[in-house]
Amino acid sequence: MRTDTLFLDAGGVLVNPNWTRVAERLRAHGVPVEPEALAAADPHARRELDQPDNLRAAGDGSRGWLYLDLVLTRAGVSLSEHTAAALREFGYRLTS
Repeated sequence: MRTDTLFLDAGGVLVNPNWTRVAERLRAHGVPVEPEALAAADPHARRELDQPDNLRAAGDGSRGWLYLDLVLTRAGVSLSEHTAAALREFGYRLTS
């Protein structure tokens, strides 16, 4: 049997953010947050991302950005130009 396509799930299987690095960049932009707060927010953001309204609202191209928005807000970080600047360093952009 020949395999034509292989689908990989990047949602926590292949991609796990380095929250220490993310927190360092946020702090460099004036946004104080501990990596432990981001790591603790991660599973909650993943569950929230799977809610039907979020699944409908975010297409495949924007779901990763929505996930980061959810992690930040769940960690008590207000989305701002400072958070946007920090995440842009990683190639991220905020959805809001």
